[in-house]
Amino acid sequence: MVEITSKIIKTDVTCVKCFQKYILAGIGGNVHVFFKTGKLLQIYPVFEGEKIHGIVGNSMNKLAIFGANLLKIVEFDFITSQIVKDIVKRHCADWIFAVAWLNADTQITTIFAQNYVSLWCSADLKLAQNVGCAERCTLYSATLVNDTWDGLYALSGTVFGQILIWKPANGTYFSPVLWRLQGHDGAIFSIVYDKLSNTIATTSDDRTVRLWTVGKDLFQHETSEDNSFSTITLAHTMYGHIARVFRCKIIKNYIVTAGEDSFVHIWNFAGQLVRTFNTHQGGCVWAIDYCNIADLIVTGGGDTGLSVYPLNLDNKLTLLPTVENETPRTLKLTASNNIVLVTDAGLLKYYKNDEKSWSEICLHEDLKSYAILEMSACRSLFALAGLRGTIHVYKETGNTLTNLCSLEKSSGNRIYSLQWLRSDKFLTSTTDGVMHLWHLRQVDAKYSVESSQNFILPPCKERWATSAVLCFENNLVVGDRKGNIHLYSLDTMDVLQSVKKAHCHLGVTSLHYTNNELTSLGRNGIKNTYNLSCKG
Repeated sequence: MVEITSKIIKTDVTCVKCFQKYILAGIGGNVHVFFKTGKLLQIYPVFEGEKIHGIVGNSMNKLAIFGANLLKIVEFDFITSQIVKDIVKRHCADWIFAVAWLNADTQITTIFAQNYVSLWCSADLKLAQNVGCAERCTLYSATLVNDTWDGLYALSGTVFGQILIWKPANGTYFSPVLWRLQGHDGAIFSIVYDKLSNTIATTSDDRTVRLWTVGKDLFQHETSEDNSFSTITLAHTMYGHIARVFRCKIIKNYIVTAGEDSFVHIWNFAGQLVRTFNTHQGGCVWAIDYCNIADLIVTGGGDTGLSVYPLNLDNKLTLLPTVENETPRTLKLTASNNIVLVTDAGLLKYYKNDEKSWSEICLHEDLKSYAILEMSACRSLFALAGLRGTIHVYKETGNTLTNLCSLEKSSGNRIYSLQWLRSDKFLTSTTDGVMHLWHLRQVDAKYSVESSQNFILPPCKERWATSAVLCFENNLVVGDRKGNIHLYSLDTMDVLQSVKKAHCHLGVTSLHYTNNELTSLGRNGIKNTYNLSCKG
């Protein structure tokens, strides 16, 4: 008997930090450590009952982690690729917006929601000094510039749409505002400064992104209070987001922004939008960072996931020749980087990438107005299915497509879904929750498709499989359209065990099995991992 037990559930990603070849994600109160390839290395508990909002590393392999009014310093070991121990923790009196290491990492500074800065000894987080801005107000964001106390500048984003720039070292208890940036019509959600380009980028509740040009060496004056000779001017106001813009980051020659509308926009310094990603399944984007080793943008969002995008914008999109007088219905990319496409009329077309042209392969009348096209894991085989229950299997060899076999089902029932299990097995779902396991067999040079077993999905609305995977030697796991996961033996028709509403009512999108672990993904943005054990 095989049993399934829940192992992990994830929540919003509120912080992302690229630390050399690692990606650190704040998920709830835990730090998830990933290798740059996406492999999960560790889950380290940091805060209980509070979310992580920021991670800042230093040159001594220490990480300052903060969330709400909590600050903790931990040690990272590059040999084991893990956080190995807590060093010190501090409960502060106010909400922390930004943290910076100072004076060769011997001190650490924080800026708080009430617009004041604290200086701490990094060894024990003993308070050394508090300095407030002369203009007392509530902040929605802040950033800290430079790595010495004497040279430190605070950029404070207020609820009134202003950015106040002040220098903590200019006062014993209170420090005057040196510059006031105005123009936003809403609370300031993020502020970043890039030293190489001398640019400040800000985002706001007003859905805009603004770029400010900073006077030469403006933030390099450590002692002078007279900065009247330096200027900060508004260079561009960018429109493109359709909701609040929560985060921005300046990376090389680009500004990356994201927020409530789930879009990640990439802009150039001329204020032009050059690339857009629609990500996180419609959820908010809470965090952005850049991995310079892999040249990747990493975002964390409300769908509980991390998304990774290449920053290389030199790769130009290629516009394919149009499919004349035809309406494309579905398409897939093959192992040879070619494209197979089925039109609304049931015409199978093949795009050869090296020839940059389309060719007509076959007109399948049974696929008119409805067609399923699914590619095997090796991407050399694909299957077509339609309303009448017909199945066509094709194989790509080099730049040639071959129809291996076609099956006309006598029942004529509509096929709702098709999932490849291996290169010689696939599963189809028809009416009344009936699923058929098919074998692709070869005898001499002739191929055929034969049904080896039928299974029945438990009653529900929209009763068909949306994902499937083989496990152990004799078991099948199926995810259905209503978010349930079912376990079958290949010897019996009925389900052995079900996990109800594993992904609420939105459906299971993917199943993966390895080393007695089953991983499921769903349209609700949740990743679940289960232990599978064989008993009896």
